[in-house]
Amino acid sequence: MATPYSYSTKIAGVTFDNPNGTSRQSLIQGLRKREQLKLVDCSSTEYPEAIGVFNMSSEQLGFLPKEDARLIRILGKDINSLVCLVRSVGRTNVYKPYGVQIVIGESYQAASDKLNELEKPQSYSYQTPSTNSYSYSSMNTTNTKNRNSGCASPIMIGIIITVAVLAPILYVVFKVINFFK
Repeated sequence: MATPYSYSTKIAGVTFDNPNGTSRQSLIQGLRKREQLKLVDCSSTEYPEAIGVFNMSSEQLGFLPKEDARLIRILGKDINSLVCLVRSVGRTNVYKPYGVQIVIGESYQAASDKLNELEKPQSYSYQTPSTNSYSYSSMNTTNTKNRNSGCASPIMIGIIITVAVLAPILYVVFKVINFFK
């Protein structure tokens, strides 16, 4: 049996007011995590793939981003059967508008499972050449370090690994550019 379809995205068009004058920003501030929303076909000649996002009182909060709406239409998903849950509501600073992260699934269970997956703390660990071990958890922002001797910080190690990976790629790119000069 195929895994139920689910993914996370954001609501677009949240800074506009609705045609009846209702502020979408005011509606969004009242949303709660895991609140169920509904998707509505809002296609028109100007926007043939538009899918609106509404609260359960049928007040529009915005639209799915056009790439997401296009994907749902290409996959042939029935918009009315998809379940949409609020993942988070927030803003980056007091001068920015509120935004909404949502999860869309083929069933309530699929959307809820995706939310649970996204809420799990992510842990990263790696071993340095000098046998120092580092770990990081997204829920606990403190880094732990096992010291045997002085060693580079986790940030420095990340930079070194990034450079080590990018150097051969950049070398090939420059070779190709020089070949065509």
